[in-house]
Amino acid sequence: MQVVKLVSHFSFLLLMLMFQPALAGLAKPNCSDHCGNISIPYPFGIGKHCYMAESYDVECNETSKPPRAFLRSIKMELVNITIERGAVVKGPVISVDSSGRQEGVPVNLEGTPFFFSYTNFFIAVGCNTRATLWTKTGTTEHVGCDSICSNGTSITNIRPENGACSGKDCCQDMLW
Repeated sequence: MQVVKLVSHFSFLLLMLMFQPALAGLAKPNCSDHCGNISIPYPFGIGKHCYMAESYDVECNETSKPPRAFLRSIKMELVNITIERGAVVKGPVISVDSSGRQEGVPVNLEGTPFFFSYTNFFIAVGCNTRATLWTKTGTTEHVGCDSICSNGTSITNIRPENGACSGKDCCQDMLW
């Protein structure tokens, strides 16, 4: 059996967006309050005059089954919005291999009220992998971790141990 060596960065980011809701759990009058099974409370909104500012504009893609909600300002899919946790979006997977080839779309929060939450984890999956998260200019490393490979492990068989990635086949670090 051959061990698959993957020298790449895989980052699975859950982006937490925080906000101060004006009205707890309610959409503006005459505005849709759901997109599929996602509740859309104000300051977020679907359609003109339903959101507080452009950053909170939600597009509901009803051709998907179930319908999917996207924040237009950052082009990311909404997973949930709650008062306690803010808005949770699906984070992109960005990978860079050892030759420097990058796949994925960087997260750009400039000009929005959104930011990464301190409760997020940076997770890398792979064999003999070093993963790092850098600033936009590439000058400051924020977080990083290394993983080693188990004998005979294939990338498709990697599972966290006890619900965490401890450095064997995957690793994790807190964001900021």
